[in-house]
Amino acid sequence: ISAGSDGRIRSWNPAAEELFGYTADEAVGLTLTKLIPPRLRRKHLAGFRRHAVSSGKERFARVLHAEGLRKDGTEVPVEISLAVGWQRNERIFTVVVRDVTEQREMVEKLNDALQRLQFQLDRMPLAYIVWDVDFRVVEWNPAAER
Repeated sequence: ISAGSDGRIRSWNPAAEELFGYTADEAVGLTLTKLIPPRLRRKHLAGFRRHAVSSGKERFARVLHAEGLRKDGTEVPVEISLAVGWQRNERIFTVVVRDVTEQREMVEKLNDALQRLQFQLDRMPLAYIVWDVDFRVVEWNPAAER
């Protein structure tokens, strides 16, 4: 997705169509804020304005994790990379957006599994001790203390 310094979308590719549900004809001309849930717009708009008025060479911002807003009103967790450059004396923003729904779900499942495992380790009657490569104890369960 690319946008001008006014925040209006200038280009929109098929991947953006699939992610957000807007066709290119619908998206071009909309403001980027249309892709952000209302509760988060003020925060994102402030960051965008800082980039829009700052001077300097082209640069890539760090990868950001945020929530996107689809045409149907549903939110989607996204990872955003922003490139800032110049075209015909205007600052242009190129935004690479990736749906991270599956990754977020995997992290949640992994965290749940780790919590269940820790629960079991803390309650099992057998001693559980972990040493590092220098044979220093780095972790143990209550049974190891008895």
